[in-house]
Amino acid sequence: MAKAHFTYKLAQLLSVITALLLCVSAVHSLALEYQGESTPGKTPSGVKYAQAKAVKSPNFGGRDGLRFAMFGDWGMKTKIRLSVAQGLHKLQKGLKENKQGLNGVLLSGDNFYSKGVESLNDPKWENLWGKDFRKVGVPFYVSLGNHDYGYGVKAAQFQVQKSGQKGFELWQAKDSNGAKELGIYYSQWFSSPDFACQICFIDTSILLFKPIQSFKAWGKQLHWLSRELDKKPPKKDRNKVVVRMVIGHHLLQSFGEKEAEVKFIQSAKSRLGPKKTGLKDIVLNKADIYLCGHAHTVQFINLNDKKVAPKRGPIHGKVRRLSWKEPLELCSGTGAQVRRASYWGPSSYYAAHIAGFTVIALEKRKSKPRLHAHFVDCRKGRGQVIYSLDMSLRKRRAY
Repeated sequence: MAKAHFTYKLAQLLSVITALLLCVSAVHSLALEYQGESTPGKTPSGVKYAQAKAVKSPNFGGRDGLRFAMFGDWGMKTKIRLSVAQGLHKLQKGLKENKQGLNGVLLSGDNFYSKGVESLNDPKWENLWGKDFRKVGVPFYVSLGNHDYGYGVKAAQFQVQKSGQKGFELWQAKDSNGAKELGIYYSQWFSSPDFACQICFIDTSILLFKPIQSFKAWGKQLHWLSRELDKKPPKKDRNKVVVRMVIGHHLLQSFGEKEAEVKFIQSAKSRLGPKKTGLKDIVLNKADIYLCGHAHTVQFINLNDKKVAPKRGPIHGKVRRLSWKEPLELCSGTGAQVRRASYWGPSSYYAAHIAGFTVIALEKRKSKPRLHAHFVDCRKGRGQVIYSLDMSLRKRRAY
């Protein structure tokens, strides 16, 4: 009798624990799907959906410019990922109607959760990318994140090997190492009548993901990046405006989420060359913009640590104009999951936890080169620009 009573009580206790775990899971799920707005100097408190007003006639660079969409942390089956795919498709359709169109989509890593892909035939290829993103109809240029290394270095190499295969012609990934050493990184040039744009895709996981961490490989990569950003553009493009971007998975600056990793990546210097140089030094001296993901938030940040944060947060529906004395990091890590873990820091232009992606557009206006950075809100797949930066590009030497 006593044994039966004990069994009954244990069953009751287990059912209560199960119910509590289900409640916690539900609340966690809601938190991940939550889309809100950060407030200055505080943990994000959120704003109502209706307050995110669309920017009227956002500038996407004209026919002679270049346009890229960028996002990361997208490789899991969530409603947010689907809404981002829908918003991206809607944007590209609208741009094509104006005879513009995206020149490419830049992926800032964590392409397949939670451990990357197991093989070239892994169902994730079709279920996470093919079904929903192939229809956008433009090349997707790939950089890797820590989750892409979950099954080891071979899993990362699969993402290179898949490039250009049947049905995956738009999946573009290269490896300048030729798999001879750790790290997958490469450079890609883009051309338009007005611009020559170099984008360097780097592999920050070889420094920050401990199972593969290698300071030696990181130093070699920084040495490669420094030399790559010094290269002349292709001969046909040397009379054009030259713009250089670097895209990696991890952040160079952050507020709230990933701050410890930011300090680590800033302190890791290359021992190659005449001076000890870090990634931030190279970006500030030789590139025009740094793109990243990793934090499941959106953060537009001044990389020179200048105090620029608006006192009352962003003004949705309006454009903020900058000079190129204010270099920029664009973090766009809300491709499949949103976390309320960042806040407005003193050098934040914008911070949000809203499902969406970032668009970078280049144009010449009255003979002066400009860069436009737009955040596209993809909640419910609507794909509307709700925040924009407009900045002049710094002058570069003639080639």
